[in-house]
Amino acid sequence: MIDKFEGPLVFDCRRVLGLDIRDFGGAVSWRHAYLLVQELMKDPANHLAAAVAEWDYPASREYLATLDLYDLQHKSKAGKGKNPKPYPRPFKDVEKKRFGKTKLSPARAIEVLAARSPLRAGGDAAVMPA
Repeated sequence: MIDKFEGPLVFDCRRVLGLDIRDFGGAVSWRHAYLLVQELMKDPANHLAAAVAEWDYPASREYLATLDLYDLQHKSKAGKGKNPKPYPRPFKDVEKKRFGKTKLSPARAIEVLAARSPLRAGGDAAVMPA
């Protein structure tokens, strides 16, 4: 991770944590470094979280909520039958991204996988087949 996301990691360690990445393994144990990086990953406003998620830029949850409100307001004023283009987000359209080789829609794939799950219909994790 350090090699692939060195820039965002160094930046967030300095900006958010007030640490130099060279402190990891020395003044900051590797266990604590791991926990700190996990916390950085939870906040989409951090450069590291945005880089790992392949976003174009970091965006806070408040910023994303504001964009949703902007789009909703814009759509309400557009008139019937009109669907205005939403304000650009830092992430790619996840609905268009496909994983694997299935030709099923994402919703249908989730249904199929849920039907095969041992936890479906109130099942118990302790009764899962071996």
